[in-house]
Amino acid sequence: MNAVKIESAWSTRHDEIIKVVSPEVAAEKLERTLAVVLARRRELGLPEYDSRKKQTQGGGLRPWTRQEDALVRKLPPSEVAKRTGRTLGAVRTRRTKLLKETSDKAQSRKAGRTK
Repeated sequence: MNAVKIESAWSTRHDEIIKVVSPEVAAEKLERTLAVVLARRRELGLPEYDSRKKQTQGGGLRPWTRQEDALVRKLPPSEVAKRTGRTLGAVRTRRTKLLKETSDKAQSRKAGRTK
């Protein structure tokens, strides 16, 4: 008798994982095939993903999501890289950018109070 594995329904938690990490990491974490994860990404309206380049189809860099930014702010760079499928250098660059934006906003608010 040939057993057919029935995929369980997608939960909100599954969708959040798919949105934050690379498709390869999501497939491993969710114990699903890469093809199934890629199909779910299309259903969610996420951009096509080229794992060789870590880019969206069309050549543009994959934009950072709010979930990824939250990880960048909270976790060590190596953990963020592991969870998101991004390079350590990309994570460090993003962290620097987010810290600068936060600093600029704080200075702007401070300048507004001293006028």
